[in-house]
Amino acid sequence: MVNNSLFTRELSSCFYLVIPCCDDESEFKDLLQQAMQVERATAQMMKGEISPDDFLDIVEPGVPIDQYLDEVEENLEPLICL
Repeated sequence: MVNNSLFTRELSSCFYLVIPCCDDESEFKDLLQQAMQVERATAQMMKGEISPDDFLDIVEPGVPIDQYLDEVEENLEPLICL
């Protein structure tokens, strides 16, 4: 569990999905639902309510997990190097 709210916000943002522009409304709704699910799971993980393994179990069905984890790792790198 992370107690510093500023650091928690910055750390959490490393896990969020970026929703690309799309013309199809149903595709946008699906992407938004996935992003919201990831955001909820991230909040739960940061509060210590779920483990990182549980987080991945929640996120994996909605995102291409290998690509997602590569992006998360890339996002975390600057924070780890502080």
